Amino acid sequence: MTQDMGLAIIKAARHVEQGLRFLYARLFEIEGHDFDWFVLPIRGDTLGVNPQSFAEVEDITMESDPEKLASMGDRYYHAAMWLSFALAQLALHHTARGQHVLAWERLNSAHMWMGLLNGRMRRDWEDGRAKSEAGVRMNDIIHAENRSSKDEAMAWYDDHRDEYPNDDDRADAIAGKIVPHAFSTVRRWITEHRSLKK
Repeated sequence: MTQDMGLAIIKAARHVEQGLRFLYARLFEIEGHDFDWFVLPIRGDTLGVNPQSFAEVEDITMESDPEKLASMGDRYYHAAMWLSFALAQLALHHTARGQHVLAWERLNSAHMWMGLLNGRMRRDWEDGRAKSEAGVRMNDIIHAENRSSKDEAMAWYDDHRDEYPNDDDRADAIAGKIVPHAFSTVRRWITEHRSLKK
């Protein structure tokens, strides 16, 4: 049971990192600098996280003044990505020490920040407050992917379904890798897709 929980945490932490890599590649990637370069400032010490950088990033992400948030542009979004990544790394550290409850708490926070990152960028654009290139790029991506993501995911599903033992594993292979959508969304698409084919 404990081993299963540890493996589940490790798998979920990898999902967070894959989701962040996906976002970084589409929204923030600087020519010649990949995701591993981007997260260097937050990496460090025996926890896998730089405590000073972590504290600085937390301060940025806790800002509640809408005008200050809007003026930060990509700086806020970068901080949210760093915080999400750091929390996932801390979850792995706690898992290695058998601290599964603490690991899940860190992991839940990592998921929350990744979701807030997506939500705030979209809301800022819709409210006309997007002062960052990433906010504008995200809107373009949202509109394009909402039209094509489901079709792309289901085409992949049809082509690769025999490679996986069940639909949960197929959805897991698609979510965050083939399309930028959560497991639950892809799993729902698969259920709808199968019912239409009957």
